[in-house]
Amino acid sequence: MKKFKFILCLLIAAWSVNTALLASDDPFEDAANQAKAAASADDIFEAEAAASFSGHFSGTTSSGASVELFLKEDDGGYEGKINYKDAKMGIMNRPVTFKRNGALLIGTVNVNPGNSCAFTFKSDGLFQMGNDIGRLQKIPFPNLGAKWAGEKITLQADNRSGNTYSGKLSLNGQEMTFKGHIDGWKLEGDIIMPNNKEKDFTLEPEGNGLVFQAGSFVEVLSPNTAVTGIKNLSNPVTAVAQPATQPVTQPVTQPVAQSAQPAAGGNIIAQLGNGLSIEMVAIQPGTFTMGSPFSERHRDGDEAQHQVTISQPFWIAKHEVTQGQYQALMGINPAEVKHGVGPDCPVYNVTWNDAINFCAKLTEIERTAGRLPAGYEYTLPTEAQWEYACRAGTTTSYNNGRDITGEEVSRGLGDVCWYEYNSRDRVHPVGQKQPNAWGLYDMHGNVSEWCLDWYGGYTAGAATDPTGPNAGSERVKRGGSYDSDADDCRAAAREDEEPFDASDSCGFRVALSLKR
Repeated sequence: MKKFKFILCLLIAAWSVNTALLASDDPFEDAANQAKAAASADDIFEAEAAASFSGHFSGTTSSGASVELFLKEDDGGYEGKINYKDAKMGIMNRPVTFKRNGALLIGTVNVNPGNSCAFTFKSDGLFQMGNDIGRLQKIPFPNLGAKWAGEKITLQADNRSGNTYSGKLSLNGQEMTFKGHIDGWKLEGDIIMPNNKEKDFTLEPEGNGLVFQAGSFVEVLSPNTAVTGIKNLSNPVTAVAQPATQPVTQPVTQPVAQSAQPAAGGNIIAQLGNGLSIEMVAIQPGTFTMGSPFSERHRDGDEAQHQVTISQPFWIAKHEVTQGQYQALMGINPAEVKHGVGPDCPVYNVTWNDAINFCAKLTEIERTAGRLPAGYEYTLPTEAQWEYACRAGTTTSYNNGRDITGEEVSRGLGDVCWYEYNSRDRVHPVGQKQPNAWGLYDMHGNVSEWCLDWYGGYTAGAATDPTGPNAGSERVKRGGSYDSDADDCRAAAREDEEPFDASDSCGFRVALSLKR
């Protein structure tokens, strides 16, 4: 019997070698046959195995950890890096070694010398590290049809074919041209310099910006104009339709302190599919006093009062993003039973990056459908936009005209706010409390809300459309939550948290603003 098995193995091995030799006689036909076999495979696992893992993927796991994977194919394998952040360990911008096993990538990352951990990533987006599981969404490469600018560099594509872009680049006013191809999560290409010599460069997404590198020169670029004049651009997000009612595009010449009113009508409905939508309330430009007076009880030292002008109209969601809305767009609900689960409850356990990814995906959907005002995008409100919308013309601690009466419990706050005193340590369906004068619900409490800005001290003196510091380590959160005391739910109260952190009491509300 053993001799028979040995002979059978030799025959199988000989057949395999002979097949490989025959296939190698015509590599083109061999490749075609392999493609046909993959296309006709009935085994869904084999079909998944043929999928590409290249690109930028982002999401939140069951433990609330924020995960970003950056992958590209390299000589038949994969290379890349991972951003992973949770309460126990932070792995930031670490390179990863990969092995592929069918429809799985098996990644290994060094946490510290002598200590590594492994994770798996499926072609359908399922990520697992130990017992921590989540589904990651593929994030499209930023749109190069907008002008991207840094301190010395400006860059804008005017032509696209597939994943290849070409366009103009300026360094300190010197005009050049570039051509590049998206490979994995970044764009790699050549710059034609004024002396007609070529220079290699890369563009790599980081946060809301792009890291430009050419040799030893490195600069972070930010988008500062709407898409204009790009030809043959197949990316659907550049299709911008005019709204039925054009937003006001000129700043208010005579600011009206504390008296701006929302635009009459003009609300926008963002469609998420499956019968779900987000109602966006139109907000007019105006001027208000941001921060709290020295006389306000239980105020903090980072709330210095100053005059702020909001020069452009914007829209802000009537409600905090719900778990149902988040799951419809992102395919996952990160909430947990302990602190409240339900389609109409606000989503939480989301990082700042998760919120930004949600907004980017919503922008793509609405642009494709032709429902987006020209030059606008869905994003998070700036801290100034948030407080302006929250106050709705009021100057008191809360937007119902009441001032704070106690640090933990405040008289009348329960009319507009779910907080520690009345929440039973859980979130509640949005819209159950009284709205403010502009029709916005839950601006105080339920969940605290991410803002666009880095956290930092306010600019001294009056400001127009402030966006916070240019850099930092924490992002701003506003409004307080179901587990906050009354003092942390004030209109002027500020919180901060690292953008990769997810909290069981923090969610977000989307804004529709001019692209920055």
